[in-house]
Amino acid sequence: TLNLNSGSITANCAIDYGNTGSTGEGFGGGVFAANSTTVNLGGTIISGNWASKSQVGYGGGICMETAITYTSALNMTSGTISGNIASQTEEGNGGGLYLKGNITATMSGGTISGDTASSDSIGYGGAFFIGENAKVTSDSSTVNVSSNYATRNSGSQGYGGAFYLSLIHISEPTRLLRSSLMPSS
Repeated sequence: TLNLNSGSITANCAIDYGNTGSTGEGFGGGVFAANSTTVNLGGTIISGNWASKSQVGYGGGICMETAITYTSALNMTSGTISGNIASQTEEGNGGGLYLKGNITATMSGGTISGDTASSDSIGYGGAFFIGENAKVTSDSSTVNVSSNYATRNSGSQGYGGAFYLSLIHISEPTRLLRSSLMPSS
């Protein structure tokens, strides 16, 4: 279990080809959690992180992925996920959050804004990439999802500025979508 109740996780990079000589994919610029984990986010700021600066990236802010036999959970009651990038130059998946596998995400507060799936290439889900078997629930209108980008390059393809959904289940979609359309004050 990872409890993030205050402070910040900023300016981190899971993989930076230019600095490390690595050519692999990047998973979770701020946080990576796999197989039977719980992440509780209640006040922490996760911002300015990259999953990858030069390769395919998954989850600029948070990447959670499980194998089929495991279950994980994300509980967000407050906090901010903003200004994260899944990939600077290649395919990006989930600028703010990448969720794939048996994951239940419960969103009851907080802000997800200004995240980008890919700055220069194809992007899937500026705020959220929600993949197979993931379940997202919002029981509150206090979740703000705004100003996210699937891609920032006009010559590239972008899918889902806020959400990219792939064989998933969303509970209370009207609440989560309504909260993403509410103007910021």
